[in-house]
Amino acid sequence: MKQHFFKFKFRPAFLIAIAFSLAAGSATAQVTLPHKESFNYPPNTLLTSGSANWTANSGAGSNPVTINAGSLAYTGLPGIADNRTSSSHGSGSREDVGLDFTPAPADGSSVFCSAIVQVTTATGAGDYHLHFGSAGAASSDFRARVFVKPGTAVNTFNLGIQFGSSGVTYDATDRPCGTPVFVVFSYDRVVGATNDTVRLWINPTLGLGTAPAPNLTVAYITGELTAPGRVSIRQGTGLTATLETDELRIGLNWTDVAPNNAGIENWQKQ
Repeated sequence: MKQHFFKFKFRPAFLIAIAFSLAAGSATAQVTLPHKESFNYPPNTLLTSGSANWTANSGAGSNPVTINAGSLAYTGLPGIADNRTSSSHGSGSREDVGLDFTPAPADGSSVFCSAIVQVTTATGAGDYHLHFGSAGAASSDFRARVFVKPGTAVNTFNLGIQFGSSGVTYDATDRPCGTPVFVVFSYDRVVGATNDTVRLWINPTLGLGTAPAPNLTVAYITGELTAPGRVSIRQGTGLTATLETDELRIGLNWTDVAPNNAGIENWQKQ
């Protein structure tokens, strides 16, 4: 009887401890802004294997985002000699990955993301490669979608941005494949209803105290984000392309994402 009593008495506490442990293990990690990601993970491995912060949005393990040896460089941008991601757009199921962050921008402010992107090849109609969304791998409210499509000239590409799921606006400049570009995009929470905007900068001047004029601005179309909390790397089917991404930064201020070598923002990966 005594042995049976102890089994009954301690079983509920034991089950509660297991439940808390499983919940903690399944929770998606968040990074605190400002954040800098240099992809310092072993080459020829999956991004989601090297980092607990990056998780699959969809298509987990199918044509996954991987790590390539060596870093991408952009003149004047402080960086670390680590590695870079490799992703491929094309037909069939493909893995999309994301990184949750906190805090979300308050109403009347913006969240910025920057990265060095290298397009090695590009054919097809075009598709998006980077975007914001609500926190969580299950979120589907993708906003500030940064698009890539083939340029007019051979072996070139154009960059564009879309607010939500329609109405892509492209920059007309043909940019050579194989040459890294520095892109910054933002989601802007404008005070009021149905008036948020998204912006895109391509190779902006580094080290400025405030954001310069963007290359593109797209106004609200549908579905505002009340709490942007995730940035993602996507592999779509509307484009056949190989893209590499490095030195990804997220912040609530321009100085967080577009520093120069003389600035104080040359912080290490968190």
